[in-house]
Amino acid sequence: MQRLRQLVAADGANPCQAEAAAHLRSVEATLLADAPLDQLAPRVAHLDEALFRLQLRLDTCLDSEVAPTSPQHAPSRQVLTHARARRWLGEHEGPSAELRDLIHALDTRTPSVAADPEAKLLRVEAQVELSATLLLGGDPSGAHEAAREARDRAQKLSVREQLAALNALARAQIERRPVDEEQDAELARALDAAQARAETRHGPLHPITAELRVTLAELLYARGQLEGARDLYLAALDAYGSTHGWQNVASARLLPRLSAIALAIGPSDDALDHARAWVAMEHDLVGRDHPRTALALAQLAGAAIRVQDFELAAEALHQHLAIVEVIGPALQPLLRASGSPPLIEAYRQLAQIHRRRGDRPAMLASDRSALAIAIDTLGDDPKALAESYVVYAGALFDSTRDPAERAEAIVALETAVDLARRHAGTPEHPEFTIRQRALFLEELGRALELQGELERAEQINQEAIDDLHAVLDPNDPLSEHGGSVRSGISELEHAQAQLALAAGREAEARARLAAAIEQCERIDRFGRASTFAAELAELLERAGEGAAALEARRQAHSFASKGAGDMTIHARDITKAALLLAQALEREGHYAEAVQAFIEVRDRSLAIDDERLARVGEDGVEVNCGRLRPREARAAGCP
Repeated sequence: MQRLRQLVAADGANPCQAEAAAHLRSVEATLLADAPLDQLAPRVAHLDEALFRLQLRLDTCLDSEVAPTSPQHAPSRQVLTHARARRWLGEHEGPSAELRDLIHALDTRTPSVAADPEAKLLRVEAQVELSATLLLGGDPSGAHEAAREARDRAQKLSVREQLAALNALARAQIERRPVDEEQDAELARALDAAQARAETRHGPLHPITAELRVTLAELLYARGQLEGARDLYLAALDAYGSTHGWQNVASARLLPRLSAIALAIGPSDDALDHARAWVAMEHDLVGRDHPRTALALAQLAGAAIRVQDFELAAEALHQHLAIVEVIGPALQPLLRASGSPPLIEAYRQLAQIHRRRGDRPAMLASDRSALAIAIDTLGDDPKALAESYVVYAGALFDSTRDPAERAEAIVALETAVDLARRHAGTPEHPEFTIRQRALFLEELGRALELQGELERAEQINQEAIDDLHAVLDPNDPLSEHGGSVRSGISELEHAQAQLALAAGREAEARARLAAAIEQCERIDRFGRASTFAAELAELLERAGEGAAALEARRQAHSFASKGAGDMTIHARDITKAALLLAQALEREGHYAEAVQAFIEVRDRSLAIDDERLARVGEDGVEVNCGRLRPREARAAGCP
């Protein structure tokens, strides 16, 4: 800050220094204003970024022709400057209201904005700033609307304002949902042309050029065009490093993107190198005990896990946890807002590392720490708290067969289900859905079955089935979540069939399997449908119901053949379904059809180099051809 004070010391010597001095005063005033700790701490955490943004703005201004602010518009300029400084420090609610008031004032109090160039410029700058502020506050639609108006109004202004408005529009477009591919493509072309224009006008290393490159990179990254995004990020990294030194806030924002891209393309040393560089840069820029350093360590841990360097991952996570505990609750929301794992998720990741290293006591200690923190901090978020219990129960079940620990896991699942029964689907917690309650019930049912509590498992499974039917739209099976709901019903009906069979209720087991098959067929889940049909056929065969068993075998074979087209079933399983159908046809005296089925067995077996099964098919063809009259044998394809 001292360096910036010196740079703008000649307040009023030129418009750029005057503007920078005004911003600096606003930053200082915001920092010194009385505020609770939960507001003041984030402001301090954002200070170095605010100062860097001010430096970039000053550099950009010095390269442009900027007229001094007239006394008439000095109050409006002061409002805009203060709002921008507060946004740089991480605030959005107050600034957005002030900016809306400023825009309204410019529209109503200025005799003619169109006839007043400075008012017109202020109007566009306020729209751009409003867009950025709304985006910070999580309102991409409002940000997009503000930026679009700014772009339309900037058409007859300077290149600097046109580029700023386009940049704001692109930033809002990246966050908008649903994705509009046509608008994205148009915007990408406009950004590409704009950054080429900026490079021609200002040079490849200028802040405006670099910022447009970063925005285009962000758009490509958000839409999965990773190689193109990577090249633009690297170019911007070089630009920021050349003009502001190799350790700066802008570069620190690019390194995690480069690490994530390297991981997405394929786990490599590049991902670790970028993540390590980010940790080192943040440590030098803001120090060890800062949310940004914690963010960087979390990224390093994630990259290390992906490349299976569990020692490095554990070390990074331990450092991350130490920082999160030091910075306290006032700054921890910054981590969640930035996508970094807060304490709960960090302990879960650490537990996974211990599991892979075979250190079960350390794994359980980390999982228990995560659950304890969840219990202490998530009382007003029953969905997240229930998920924490489910995660903990899964960790126990996956790592032990000890009855006592599995009983502990069941208690955790029962707690999650109790939370779901009380809160899911209520107006107070719309994010906690009935579908999620059914998932928790399914987990509990599976755990009870493994523990041998079969009657309770059936009751819980049925409750889950009822929940899933309640949220299913029968007229639109492939609507959002429809496929997953039907898939869930089919698996639960299959589980109920197994439990009914274990209890000696064979008729119910058949009905459950038929219900599972129906759900799979509705969503073209042919692999599982074939498996369930084969199980139904076995039950019918054991009961001596040959004709019904044959129809089930036909179903299993048909589903398996359909699954071959969409790669949901293995070739060997299709061959097995054909063999079981051939044998069923043979038992029921359908010799001509049996010949054709055995020919399929032979041909499929040769295709997968299974000579033994091919001989079985050939023998089946020979035996059943011998049972047919000559005309029937020729029609069946006998040699």
